Amino acid sequence: MDLNLNNLKKNDYQVVCFEAPSNIALIKYWGKKNNQQPINPSISYTLSGCKTTFQVFFREKKEDLPVRKFFFDGKEANDFSKKSSALIEKISSDYPILRSLDLVLNSKNTFPHSSGIASSASSMCALSLCLLKIVGVEDKEIISNYSRQGSGSASRSIYGGLVSWGESEVIKNSSDNFASSLSGEIPKSMLDIGDAVILIDEGVKKVSSSLGHSLMNDHSHRESRIYNAKRRYEKLIEAMKESDFSSWGEIIEQEALELHAMMMTSETPYILIKPGTLNVIEKVQNFRWKKSVPIYFTLDAGPNVHLLYPLSYEKEVLSFIKSELSEYDKNKKIIFDRVGVGPKELMGLSL
Repeated sequence: MDLNLNNLKKNDYQVVCFEAPSNIALIKYWGKKNNQQPINPSISYTLSGCKTTFQVFFREKKEDLPVRKFFFDGKEANDFSKKSSALIEKISSDYPILRSLDLVLNSKNTFPHSSGIASSASSMCALSLCLLKIVGVEDKEIISNYSRQGSGSASRSIYGGLVSWGESEVIKNSSDNFASSLSGEIPKSMLDIGDAVILIDEGVKKVSSSLGHSLMNDHSHRESRIYNAKRRYEKLIEAMKESDFSSWGEIIEQEALELHAMMMTSETPYILIKPGTLNVIEKVQNFRWKKSVPIYFTLDAGPNVHLLYPLSYEKEVLSFIKSELSEYDKNKKIIFDRVGVGPKELMGLSL
């Protein structure tokens, strides 16, 4: 039978549904070792509005081979199935009951995918939540561990607020296998943060994050990068515990620029930032110097710019955006987001 999203319930399918947020890394995960483990610890803010919603429809399989169908925003999209299939197989190896189920997956994003806003983080976290819910697992460390195997940064999306992933001497019970929440260790002022995402280019980036990570293996600056990331990781935690926004912002910007410097100095160099990226950065720096407003930029592996600022300065930041970044504002090329509370299960949702 030709299954589609409209006739699943008629064919005995049950459904689980979760939404999971993207996250913006302050200290970046860049470069990995065995099985999606990071070469340095990372820290991120979990976002609120940038998220992926995942539905997984399931039933006892009707044929010898289980059904596996993939939809993106309601349309069949096997191009998106590779990571999802791999994650299903990883979880099924530990929970074989999944192999006895027909599965139909449907997801959608609130933001452009594959453009450097960590869509794989939100999607792999949401999918892990769905699959593990089916087999009765709700432990966050376990879910984070499987999410990591789908996409490294997905490990951090399981928690809201400020999240760490990777072994570190300064964080108890830290692990390369799963993330942990840091929200209880810092003042609330460091969690009341806005994030205006300036969409410089919504297209698919020309070099995937997976390829970028692999280029770190033989990078001539690999060891210095690991050293710098670990040092900034520790300094950032100290700055946040002291509500030192100046040091917080300086560390965030240094880290973002080094990430792209590593790309540009790889053995196979590549550039993901655009002229518009640099233009926004320059305007942000000039505004900060003139007005003494603590607004700072960061970048993921793409051209789009995240502007981070305390929500207590939201009025000043919105005024800056309207006057200096009006072209993006008028063309709806800005996503206004903030630090959020993490994933949630949705009941009876129809995407």
